[in-house]
Amino acid sequence: MLDLTVQDFNGEPRMRDVDIAEALGFERPRVIRELISRCAESLAAFGDIARRTARRANKFNPYTQEYWLNEHQAFYLCTQSKAKRAIKVTQQIINVFVAWRHDRLGGHAKPLTTGAFEVTPDTPAQLALVREARLLHGRVAGQKMWRSVGFPELPIETTEKQRASSTASEAQGGEVMSFLHEHFVFTGENSDFIRSKAVYEVYSAFYDGEPPLGPRALATRLHALARVYRCPASGGRFWPARSNHTGYRGLRLIS
Repeated sequence: MLDLTVQDFNGEPRMRDVDIAEALGFERPRVIRELISRCAESLAAFGDIARRTARRANKFNPYTQEYWLNEHQAFYLCTQSKAKRAIKVTQQIINVFVAWRHDRLGGHAKPLTTGAFEVTPDTPAQLALVREARLLHGRVAGQKMWRSVGFPELPIETTEKQRASSTASEAQGGEVMSFLHEHFVFTGENSDFIRSKAVYEVYSAFYDGEPPLGPRALATRLHALARVYRCPASGGRFWPARSNHTGYRGLRLIS
């Protein structure tokens, strides 16, 4: 696997996008920038997305914009890549950033040889528990679960404004997840379909006719959850139907 390193950006360690892509096994490393663009909003919640102009051997387009990601951003990008190496690369990224904070060797770091986080057969299930805790009960619960399973501490880099926005968003996300778990089964089956109108009717009844989110806001929240959520028990997921987004597949209403 590629020996990942970090560089110092005004005292903050960051990792280059294409290096992460090569470690993940991308055939065309620069394709990772498309993933970064799709995840830009989530990545920005972890801090500024740093860019740097680099020269490449192409006379028609000699310059390119590289992304340099902080620890949280690099970790999040791995979880969204769906690469087979994602867990091992995440381990290496954690080790490199921890080593940088310990050694500060000219802005570069070597992987730790002792005391480093190790991936075990239980790691995927533990990560699923952390995601579940964060979705259902918010960021604080996710952090507690992260620590309880023995994962290393990560620095907090969000501003007060970002933290307040994130807390409000997570509270609503947790309420939506509670609603979904109480009234639906995540089957992951294309044959299971329910209309958006029916989902909102159940949602409105869940709050006795006074729901905190309107139809459009609920649809936005569900679309965001559909991109990342997997049921820890069954592995089932749900997704918006392609037909004008009039409903969702993979969901079955509990009678």
